[in-house]
Amino acid sequence: MSNKTISGFSKLPKPDKVKWVAEQFFQNPAAATQELMRWWNPDEEQQRLLDGFSENTLSNFPMPFGIAPNFMINGKVYAVPMVIEESSVVAAASSAAKYWLDRGGFHAKVLGTKKLGQVHFSWNGDVRKLESVFEELKTELLQDAAPITANMEKRGGGVTGIELLDFTVQEPRYYQLKVSFETCDSMGANFINSVLECFAKTLDRFIATHPVFDDGERDVSIIMSILSNYTPECLVRAWVECPVDKLGPFNNGLSAAELAEKFRKAVRIAYLDPHRATTHNKGIFNGVDAVVLATANDFRAVEAGCHTYAARDGHYRSLSHCTIENGIFRFWLDLPLALGTVGGLTKLHPIAKLSLEMLGNPSAEELMMIIASTGLAQNFAAVRSLVTTGIQAGHMKMHLANILNHLGANADEAAEAMKYFDGKAVSFSAVREYLEGVKSVFNIDKRNGQNPTSSFSELRKILKLKYGEKIINDLLGDGWVIDLKRIKKREDVHDESSAIRNRNAKETVDEQMLEFIKKGVLTEEDFRKFEYWGFDFSGWIGNLDFGKIDFLIIGKEPHLENIFYQTAYHLGSYSHLSDEKTIEYHFNHKRHSIWKKFVRLFGEGEDENAAMKILSKIYIADICHFVPQNIGNDEDIKLRIPNWEQIRDNAAQLFLKKEIELISPKIIITQGVASFELIARLLNIETRILAVVKNGSRDEKIRYGESGNLKLIGMPPIGSRRFDSFWEKSLLKVREILKQHGII
Repeated sequence: MSNKTISGFSKLPKPDKVKWVAEQFFQNPAAATQELMRWWNPDEEQQRLLDGFSENTLSNFPMPFGIAPNFMINGKVYAVPMVIEESSVVAAASSAAKYWLDRGGFHAKVLGTKKLGQVHFSWNGDVRKLESVFEELKTELLQDAAPITANMEKRGGGVTGIELLDFTVQEPRYYQLKVSFETCDSMGANFINSVLECFAKTLDRFIATHPVFDDGERDVSIIMSILSNYTPECLVRAWVECPVDKLGPFNNGLSAAELAEKFRKAVRIAYLDPHRATTHNKGIFNGVDAVVLATANDFRAVEAGCHTYAARDGHYRSLSHCTIENGIFRFWLDLPLALGTVGGLTKLHPIAKLSLEMLGNPSAEELMMIIASTGLAQNFAAVRSLVTTGIQAGHMKMHLANILNHLGANADEAAEAMKYFDGKAVSFSAVREYLEGVKSVFNIDKRNGQNPTSSFSELRKILKLKYGEKIINDLLGDGWVIDLKRIKKREDVHDESSAIRNRNAKETVDEQMLEFIKKGVLTEEDFRKFEYWGFDFSGWIGNLDFGKIDFLIIGKEPHLENIFYQTAYHLGSYSHLSDEKTIEYHFNHKRHSIWKKFVRLFGEGEDENAAMKILSKIYIADICHFVPQNIGNDEDIKLRIPNWEQIRDNAAQLFLKKEIELISPKIIITQGVASFELIARLLNIETRILAVVKNGSRDEKIRYGESGNLKLIGMPPIGSRRFDSFWEKSLLKVREILKQHGII
């Protein structure tokens, strides 16, 4: 128990928070740390912004961001942004929006925008005296709060009413100031609470000093001052209506009149029965919450207020209503929605800003109408499904799609599976059996080489070609399929220049690849001889003597602009060049200036002999390993494979660890904090700040860690004006620091 408690957790740097949580609460701390850090935003400024939204943040929790198009509301067409993890919701809202597009669309109007706050207090005085001077009190309340309300009043808002409520019958000595507000386009929580706290101080002073009160009446106890999330007069109505005969017909033979009556009765049942009302209203909030989240409003406040409104007569009821009168079908709802389009997270969250722009940068009132209409659309789609096909038809279609994705079915297999399971029961085992039965490719299983297993996508096949069966099975599970025909016809997964240099060896390489795959292990022998790991310079491997590599440089790509290609870079890459030309290439090519920097840092001079001596001991790799050229760019892949970045990063880190093990360098130099922390985590190395070096007005940190004979140094990266300045001006100073500590 004691090791799972901590003091000062909030003051720890974020990486230390992650480390502590991983070590105390996970069986595999390294894997947990890796998973948490994988979801960090690579843009440090954006991540710092996200971390500032809450406290003790360890990572980000991604949610799908989608849109429901074709929403016509009051004659204006919107594409409505929605953030929700539940399948079928966005599809249902989109379906309802399109359905009503040809039937007049959605209509909406704001019935009121009054928001409320309260000052709760205990007082043992004569309430008639307080009532007699209440107008004086209101004047002082407003005067004292004027500095807070001035800006809001300029925008047309402010305090709109103050009431004194007496609750002493229910609770002795309990009174309340009930204050109403207009907050314009802001949700106004901070504004309201600031005003209320100011009112509390004024109330205390007023009663303590006003001559109408006796000495025994001057003691006021302020209980609390807080806004209310129940805002029954901040109300919006949304509705749809059309002649009954315009509703159908429907695929299951239900007539328009039959649908209208079944629909009306279903909504009426939700009004009468709280059990049904709860699920009915949950469907409304599927739509409401998704848009509230997408615009960075407070969905918890919205739900709390609306659920209270649903029970305002003492019984929990449906928030929506339906009537059929004079041949007109009408479906509507009223929702108390306190929203904002300025201030708070609405202007800080980068995706929320895009959401509001997508909606045309609406006012708070327009956003109320959009959100209410989306909730109504979602409710209409759900009830229509319930009284026609049943809710499971749509849900199971999405469930089938999720299973197919999990099993790695390709596009053709998924399309066929959708047809096959139309009208059939869907289960994980049934889908797996179906996929296994339609395979026409040769299956390889890592246990016996022959058992038929489920398929992965084309990308995963290429991953296995690149990294080997064992590594990818460790990442992705037991089953995988290799199509021998595709291997024979495959395009090279390395860059074009490598393909030209090695075109004549293609048949031999294919044979090597097949042999390697069947073996299913990655050994040092494989690492030495196999030429097509996807490195941009494939020729280096035959010239590399593992025993002579002292320095492993990891971090920023030294010479490729596309950072998604793995770079394994060594002097042997240019074995076809003379020593003189190799030196010239490394030192004079602008994008290869990294070599000159490391020669200055670790070498004993910059003449040809000294340079060659140190260059032959340096091996450069990168953390982010590859995108094979023959399957599209990184963005294309992410559209096809939602978890592509996770697959890529897992493979990259496993392979990087294997590289380190096989090369066994004496010193690893990382460029940038992220690279340093990743390697320290992979190798379980304790780290510290070795030194701080001035770079103009900035401080650059030199990080250090060691494990046995291996030393890990963290340096600023190469490749920006700020850090290039550091490398040019401070390299010799860093060299002296490393010498003083016995590192070089």
